[in-house]
Amino acid sequence: GGEGAAVIEAMVHRADERHATKTTHTGVLAGESCRLAVTGIAATNTAQALTREIERARPRLVLQFGIGGAYPRGGLCIGQVAVASEEHYGDVGVEAPAGWLGMADVGFPLVDTDPPVHNCLPMDGALAARAGRLAGAAVGPFVTVNRCSGVAALGDEVYGRTLGICESMEGAAAAHVCAQYGVPMVEMRAASNMVEDRDKSRWRIGDAIAAITRATLAVMS
Repeated sequence: GGEGAAVIEAMVHRADERHATKTTHTGVLAGESCRLAVTGIAATNTAQALTREIERARPRLVLQFGIGGAYPRGGLCIGQVAVASEEHYGDVGVEAPAGWLGMADVGFPLVDTDPPVHNCLPMDGALAARAGRLAGAAVGPFVTVNRCSGVAALGDEVYGRTLGICESMEGAAAAHVCAQYGVPMVEMRAASNMVEDRDKSRWRIGDAIAAITRATLAVMS
């Protein structure tokens, strides 16, 4: 979407590939070959598109960028850029009478590695810190949900379990695929809104897109 437009424009020797309703833009940026896949919204679109890219191109690094919501207690402000130190599946598990059960409580790993991965997907700490320095960004846990937190109480509950600073619908799916293939990943997002009672008049999508574009080009360069 809009997040990728300036990055695509900065690429040289561009070409487009269409596959399974999606477009990948190929070219050279900062002297390196790169592929920009427009995955679409939510986890399944992200996993399908990224799996195809990894199988097709075997990248050395995946950089996911976009916009998201900021949890009020996480300290991120609207327009600010953040880098994920880890990714959490925020709503994969069981809502039980006694409270929330994550996949570790249920007893099923999501990625069968050693150690197994449950709701929390680790990121490369050195890469995250480097991207944070280059972008002047906050670094902290991100959360991925299927049901966006459009009610403040729900956002507070998710924050209480994850201590996340940023919420999206795609990040953990990308981290999941990268963990399965052993590909390092960096995720960056700019906050377009607070995770509060939904009020689109308070959103700043244009400012967030501008911020994440600047940060992404800085890191890729």
